[in-house]
Amino acid sequence: MRVVLTNLSNKLYEQSRFRLNYSALKHGIKEINSLDFEDLKAFAFYEENKKILQAAKGIGYWLWKPFIILQAMKKISEGDIVIYADCGIEIIDSLDPLISICRKNNPVLLFANENLKNKFWTKRDCFVIMHCDEKKYWDGLQSDASFSLFRKSPQAESFLNEWLNYCRDERVISGNPNVCGKKNFFGFKEHRWDQSVLSLLAIKHDIELFRVPTQYGNHYKLPELRIPGEFNCVNQVYQKQVNFYSSRPYRNSHYYQLLSHHRTKAGADTVEKKLSIAQLILKSGKRRWGKIRRYLTRT
Repeated sequence: MRVVLTNLSNKLYEQSRFRLNYSALKHGIKEINSLDFEDLKAFAFYEENKKILQAAKGIGYWLWKPFIILQAMKKISEGDIVIYADCGIEIIDSLDPLISICRKNNPVLLFANENLKNKFWTKRDCFVIMHCDEKKYWDGLQSDASFSLFRKSPQAESFLNEWLNYCRDERVISGNPNVCGKKNFFGFKEHRWDQSVLSLLAIKHDIELFRVPTQYGNHYKLPELRIPGEFNCVNQVYQKQVNFYSSRPYRNSHYYQLLSHHRTKAGADTVEKKLSIAQLILKSGKRRWGKIRRYLTRT
């Protein structure tokens, strides 16, 4: 069985992409399909979707993500596995536990963004156009689009093509204002582009979600997997650490933290550490002074 990692970045995140690829080789993944954004221009896909792909956010709202996964899948045989990882990720342990889950039971292996409901992170047009404008989708959890595994099979290829086709629709993938006549839900924060599409499809196709294998999933570990002093926060939007674990651990996720999600251009760790009271006061003071200075110097 072959296992292939695929990813893409522009020059801005190139060093992080190289760091991700090195970490993959270090932990046993020998085949890597790593692309520069300029490589997309060799495909008809680029010209067909040029308007979206010129958007600065996610170099095209991450529309290219299901496309490069499908391209990697074309090069492998039935039963082989494609792993996708954002370039803001570093592999810190063997991915064998996840590969085993994907190989045996789950041709589409996705991970939960716990505590993040779709209705707060998905604009209304996305629900409407995808025929998902009902409660089970509104209240469903966001799937984490930064990392996923796919076993080559009719089910996985169909899922990826559906993801790609919806992402090609600017009304669905972009953060542009709604045009279908319905307002966003009260408490809506931001549309999550390709991730919003992925999240609704996961619910539509009854895809089982697993604990995200980054530091942001540690809070939902089973008791026997917890490590004293490890990073522990309820979700990755608000990175304040807590001194307790969830009462609803992911019982299907028997693995430790396998990835570091640093999200930086050079790969530096940005996880927020616990601060003392003095440090918190200093941090708050700096933030307030920054606001005052911006107000005084505004034009």
